[in-house]
Amino acid sequence: MSSPIDAFLLKTMTSNAVLSGGIQSADKEPDLPIFVPVMTLTLFSALSGIPRDILRGNCDKGYIPTHFLGRRRVVNVSLLNQKLLEKKV
Repeated sequence: MSSPIDAFLLKTMTSNAVLSGGIQSADKEPDLPIFVPVMTLTLFSALSGIPRDILRGNCDKGYIPTHFLGRRRVVNVSLLNQKLLEKKV
């Protein structure tokens, strides 16, 4: 179930500024990278292209690190990035 916050974040994060690598001011200053340490399953699903049911299953199995903030489950994007960078190919 999508919340209004998820819809707003999805719209904001998929704007042209974000897709081009960051936010650029009107004065043409350097782009600032956007970093979000945690995000909801719905938003992570939309941005990654992984269906929500499959994402939930992977979270339940421990493949994707999650935490509960109140009653909402969020993906720990920071820890996921760290695990992926440490993984040997």
